[in-house]
Amino acid sequence: MGKLLERVFSRDEKSVLLYFETCLVDSYGGKVQGARMNGEDMLITENFERLGLIKFERIPFRKMEKLRKKLNMATPYTHTVRFIDEDAWTLAHRWRRERAERLVNK
Repeated sequence: MGKLLERVFSRDEKSVLLYFETCLVDSYGGKVQGARMNGEDMLITENFERLGLIKFERIPFRKMEKLRKKLNMATPYTHTVRFIDEDAWTLAHRWRRERAERLVNK
């Protein structure tokens, strides 16, 4: 078990990591729409990179525009994300399960 699994994460940190997990699972293999992120989300993302949880990269404009047209999207994918530490997957799974249990028990 990694040391990050014992760390207390804020609600916003959880939200960003879960957004990235959704992008990895449901969104063309880790493509992210930067328009869905605010300044604080970007700071959280930088911190996740420093912690070694993720790799976050900007998509070059030409590729971004080509992809936007191919998928007929108004808002393009602007970044890619990868989970580079198993703890990222473990945390995302834990938080998804906690959320499901909260919703079921409402």
